[in-house]
Amino acid sequence: QTKIEDKDYFLYIGNLETRKGTDILLRSFEKYWIAGGEKKLLLAGNLREEKIKILVDRISKKINTVEYLGYITEEKKDELLAKCSCFIFPSRAEGFGIPIIEAMHYNKPIIASDLSIYTEIIGECIEKFSLKNEDELTELMKKRQERVVDFEQYKKICDKYNPNALTEKLLAYFMEIINE
Repeated sequence: QTKIEDKDYFLYIGNLETRKGTDILLRSFEKYWIAGGEKKLLLAGNLREEKIKILVDRISKKINTVEYLGYITEEKKDELLAKCSCFIFPSRAEGFGIPIIEAMHYNKPIIASDLSIYTEIIGECIEKFSLKNEDELTELMKKRQERVVDFEQYKKICDKYNPNALTEKLLAYFMEIINE
């Protein structure tokens, strides 16, 4: 794993599409930047929609601190997560939220939308903004440097969803069925 440090950027990793809230992130970052925000925004993943591509192009031309990296390797993902200031995941629809748990492995502050699945899976140990009020995301970006990560809670969640632990639970479940 790459050395964990803070290289002063917000990070989003995932498909760049409306369903994943990329438009919300870009509009909120633009407001953050207009208000004097100095962090960069790095976007990694596949561009899935023309309207998002247009928005990425427009904002990255206006704001030279927005960078679209395209699809990245696992090694690059490791490096970006280890060096970001904060991971942002503004999804409108999510099945589980694996990217948030991946970011927790690096003990990084996380901002995500207020989807109920996040509360169910990870509780209240990350910052959340209302999808009904995009300005909340801008405000969280502005104050992000003041936030403290709950390392103990992050570790509990990471341990709970560790692939080895999940495999053991699944195996125990199958053994229970077989022995009935």
